[in-house]
Amino acid sequence: MPGPVLRLDVEHHANLLAWGPGRVLRAAPTVAQTLADLRYALAADRPALLAVTGASNVTGEVLPLEEITALAHAAGARVVVDAAQLAPHRHVDIAAAGIDYLALSGHKLYAPYGAGVLVGRRDWLDVAAPYLAGGGAVHAVTAPDEGGATEVSWRPPHTATRPAPRTSSAPPRSPRRAAC
Repeated sequence: MPGPVLRLDVEHHANLLAWGPGRVLRAAPTVAQTLADLRYALAADRPALLAVTGASNVTGEVLPLEEITALAHAAGARVVVDAAQLAPHRHVDIAAAGIDYLALSGHKLYAPYGAGVLVGRRDWLDVAAPYLAGGGAVHAVTAPDEGGATEVSWRPPHTATRPAPRTSSAPPRSPRRAAC
């Protein structure tokens, strides 16, 4: 069974802090050595997820995402790319790079407060429990019997549709929802 999340130490704090426990691999002086170390860590640790940055917010270095995703997939891990620093400056072909999930915050693209993106396969996203409940994602809540558990039924697609808070700079959300 795959383990927790593996990430590189060149990540933004948003990608280092978000995943909780897991291994942080120290980047080597060269990209080639970092890839070799990553190949070894993926084989040894068998993580369920490799979280990498698309471009460093410190140095601007762009990692070879196609090579990284190939290494991760060979080891049975999915890949999430933090593209907050990459998307404003470069075209990102998710399918060609083999990226399983791509996330970015909208403020880097001059979007209104609270906007962000998580792209992934719909069948994978729909089976995950919602990170934040509410905001129109809940269909019904059944109170538990004594000692039982609360049951929640979700309004699909539940994981990626929680509305952002209404602010003066953000227009009302469109009722249309795009499929991944």
